[in-house]
Amino acid sequence: MRTLKKTLCLVLCLAMMAGLCVFASADFKDQDKVKNEEAVAVLTGIGVIQGDDKGNFNPEGTLTRAEATVIITKLLGAADIKATTDKFTDVKADYWGMPYIAYCVAEGVVAGMGDGTFAPNAKLTGYQWATLLLRAIGYKIEGESWQIDVAKLVKSLGLAEGITFVGTSEITRQDACQMALNALFTPFTALVFLVFTLLYTPCVAAIAAVKRELGGSRAALCVVLLQCGIAWVVAFAVHCVGLLLGLA
Repeated sequence: MRTLKKTLCLVLCLAMMAGLCVFASADFKDQDKVKNEEAVAVLTGIGVIQGDDKGNFNPEGTLTRAEATVIITKLLGAADIKATTDKFTDVKADYWGMPYIAYCVAEGVVAGMGDGTFAPNAKLTGYQWATLLLRAIGYKIEGESWQIDVAKLVKSLGLAEGITFVGTSEITRQDACQMALNALFTPFTALVFLVFTLLYTPCVAAIAAVKRELGGSRAALCVVLLQCGIAWVVAFAVHCVGLLLGLA
């Protein structure tokens, strides 16, 4: 479960290495309706959430419990899984969300409804989505006062920055993306990301200059790969030190 924070800097650094530019989301037909553009761009860019088969993102659409487990599973770096569980009467072996539900249950991120069902199509409230995120990054949420505990953590960790958070209302897809990004991008991980961006090849113009000075594309490519490799190693080292010091 702690994989989320341990691999965040790697996900972000790899995404930067792949694009060498700012994140760009898919060209959704309803892009003009997306308010949390950065969060949606980042999460769609790294494949955590997708639009529908009609090319829409549906930013104001709601999030089901099954869909939430897909997002959490991918954030935890376990997208290609074959997990199963027989705990729930309403989640059959051939149900599309079975691997993700089983994985999140095994990791302690989510549980059933207490009556032998999982309710995969039930809509998530803001408090419920925040609970999944908090558990994924290592917080223990349980007991009768869980909503109060979640509300305090949402405020102290800044999980609701950029959105109007109403814990008892159903969470929208774009607000879920914003909260996920807020949970991931803490001040420390921002520092790790800064270290990477200070060391990697910054832009196409710089690559062109290197190519011109070295007299060839092959040499320029080697320099770019070397710089990105060094940036990745240093950023990862900073992150590991942060883990040891309890900063991450």
